[in-house]
Amino acid sequence: MVDSAAGVECSEGHFHCDSCVARHAETFLDFDNLGQRKEREGHLKCSNFPLECNSGFADRDLAKHLPIDVFKTYLVETIKAQMQAQLEAEMQDRLGAELQRLAALDEHARKVQVAGKHIIDKILTLSCPRCGLAFVDFLGCYALKCNACPCHFCGWCLADCGNSQDAHAHVRQCNNKPAGADAYWGTPGLNDQQIRQEFEEAHRRRQRPLIRSYLNREVEADLKAAVVAACRAELEANELWPIDA
Repeated sequence: MVDSAAGVECSEGHFHCDSCVARHAETFLDFDNLGQRKEREGHLKCSNFPLECNSGFADRDLAKHLPIDVFKTYLVETIKAQMQAQLEAEMQDRLGAELQRLAALDEHARKVQVAGKHIIDKILTLSCPRCGLAFVDFLGCYALKCNACPCHFCGWCLADCGNSQDAHAHVRQCNNKPAGADAYWGTPGLNDQQIRQEFEEAHRRRQRPLIRSYLNREVEADLKAAVVAACRAELEANELWPIDA
């Protein structure tokens, strides 16, 4: 591959001048192309891809020909796309193993397992209300944005607040907000540990009735105690034990 001072060639010999490869990279990094980045695991392909060329560029060559801020963003997005692809592959493997395991259980045990998994994954695990990506990086402001999809959502109740506008308007008047809380940041004057405790307590108040409602609506009466018992470790870890079955 020829790498001149004026530009860079892809591995199949298509030349891109510095300004062209920069524009190509910026378009690739645009939010509208998130799916394309995910599909290609973050790698920038030749501008003739896929009709005339199947190759891309080496990171060391892009480092020489992209503006430094564009190259830094490209590296971050490449790593994120690769991690996402790895996580999805691992999730598929776990799903396959889980399906095999469930197939080996009797009907009673299978129902208990499915219901317990719903409580743990869908109620106890804090996640984006749209794509389901779990989040653990709460920093204080309750107007949250998912790292994997365009969803803005409320940190008090996890309501989906749409794509184009952030969640501040909802957070300001959320019914799950405790008395005395700031418009966006929880109760004023708390230290970092207390901020986290207030956040966790708010979700315990939200989760307890959700669990009871799920047990009453979706779980057969003779299975409720077994489902709760199957979730005991997670319920205790979240300070929600005991739950009335």
